[in-house]
Amino acid sequence: MCEVLDRIENRGRQEGLRVGRQEGENAFALLMQKLFETGRVEDAKRATKNKEYRHLLMKELSIFPE
Repeated sequence: MCEVLDRIENRGRQEGLRVGRQEGENAFALLMQKLFETGRVEDAKRATKNKEYRHLLMKELSIFPE
């Protein structure tokens, strides 16, 4: 019985990771789109290398994972 519950829990965890990754990818794509549309190429470059700056830009542009 415990093994069955462990498998169910693991499936739920894997699904949560999949959904989280997709939300993160979508948020990053939207950030890049908005930055390029407004000519903020240097900000886009910096955002790819600096997590804190990326989060700052997402907050500034009201982009949050769904």
